[in-house]
Parts: sequence; structure tokens; C-alpha cells
Amino acid sequence: MGLPRVAKHTSKPAISIIGLGAVGSAFARALSAAGYPLLTFIDRQRSTYDELQSLLPETQAATDVNSLRAETEILLICVPDDQIAAVDRNLRKILPKMRLRACAHTSGALAASVLESAAGLNIPAASMHPLQTFPRGGATVSLKGICFALEGNPAATGILEKMVADIGGKTFNIASEQKSLYHTAAVFVSNFIPVLLRSGADLAAASEISEKEYLQMVAPLIRQSLENTLRSGPAEALTGPIARGDALTVERHLRALRAESPTALALYRMLSLKALELAVERGLPEEQFENLRRLLTEF
Repeated sequence: MGLPRVAKHTSKPAISIIGLGAVGSAFARALSAAGYPLLTFIDRQRSTYDELQSLLPETQAATDVNSLRAETEILLICVPDDQIAAVDRNLRKILPKMRLRACAHTSGALAASVLESAAGLNIPAASMHPLQTFPRGGATVSLKGICFALEGNPAATGILEKMVADIGGKTFNIASEQKSLYHTAAVFVSNFIPVLLRSGADLAAASEISEKEYLQMVAPLIRQSLENTLRSGPAEALTGPIARGDALTVERHLRALRAESPTALALYRMLSLKALELAVERGLPEEQFENLRRLLTEF
């Protein structure tokens, strides 16, 4: 099913997008559905925009930023972090010919200040990071209900806030100097989930359980743990030997890991010490806390 065509006459600002990976494509679809005119798609690989252009035939597609339409009012740069500065440099010659009201990138770690060319021309610059995971080569991710971190020039963030609301998202503001910590916090709950599952699967393999079987087995456990945490908070949702103060079981785990995987042992030790903090929050007695702390640090 194709995307709805954008009306030729609309009060919404015209948008161009540089970078049509998972993030840029998600924005293109969401903005089109919300009635925003999409003027130009720019991507170095033509194959990445062929599908979108077939759905949005009125949008011009090109591989060079010099093809950006001058009528563009909002420019979204949806390329990987290490490419943003290069894109910004490539925009220096064309930006003076445009009537931009806002220029924004979608990095979670970088601040708006990386857009030096826009700032140098007094074009309001911002960063707009969708707090969502975008798997490579996966299905298109919906942006409805997603939180977006806004940072940068207030004139730009004000425009972006309205745009995000129109596509069904939510916004919050973050200080430029806090972006790295904010993004690191997102990495902990997103990027490290596959790491933890692979670590578990590696250990299960010692019992001749395949990774596929392991993931199927633990799926209900993962879902229930996540549901408990979102409903009650991390401390109340904590279960297992650390929560119980069960030093004997923890010691068995440590011995098994020492024999099987030094890497998993180090990971278990670090995570268990953090779990111990949660156990204290929910009332673990001092004596049990000390026994576990000593075991985890000295074993």
C-alpha cells in the first residue's frame, strides 16, 4: 500500500532529508503520512531511495547535496554520526541559496554545534534524536509514541517540536553537554540487551542448547522481567539470588563461570554488584549485603 500523496497547498513546512537509512526512511514515511511536503531525498546509494521515490513520486531523489531544492524549509540530516561533519562541510555552498528555517541532525550523542555551516549562516540548528532502535535491514520502524530528545537553537527546536507532535511522537529537551550521557543511558537498555542474550546463549551452549532454542526458551522470562520492571521499577522487579541474599548460589555461579568463561565471569561480577545496589534499595539486610559484596569482589 502506497503512502498518501501530499497536498500541493499546505501550511506545513517543506522538508528535505539527507540519508535514507533506517532512520531517514522512517522519517520520510511518517512525515509524508502527516501531510508534510517532502521535496528532496539525498543518499549516496541510489538503491536506498528507489523504493521511497516510487511511493513518493513527487519527491526529487539524488546522490549529491547540491541537488537540494531551494524551497526546503526544514533539512533533516539522518546519516551516521561520523558522517555528519562531512555532510555539513558539503552543504556550505548550497545553504546560502536555501530558505531554511531549521537544520537538524538525528544523532543521539552529538550536539547541534557540529552543524557549523548552518550556524555560520544564522540558520537555526538542532539535534533531534528518536529514542528507538532501528535494526539494519529490518522492517520500517514506526515513530508513533516515540520520545525525541531535542537540543540546540530554540527557534529550531520549536519547529521540530511541532513536527514531532504531528507524526505522533513526544519531545523532551536536553542540554548540549548532557547528550553523551543521555545517549549512553540509551545504549545500556538497547544495545546491551543483545550482548546479554548472546552471553546467556554462550553459556547455554555448554549444555548443548542451541542459540535458537535458548532464545525461544527465555522469551517468556525476558518479557515478564521487562513488564515487571516497567510496572514496578528496577528495584522492586529484581529477583534471583542477589535479591534473596543467597550467597551460596552466587558462589556456585562464580565457580561455574570461572571454569567456563572468564569474560562471562567478569560480566556477572559487575552486573551482580549493580544488582546488589537494587537489593539494598528493597531492604536486603546489612549482613547479607556484606557477604555478597565480599564474595563478588574477592572471589
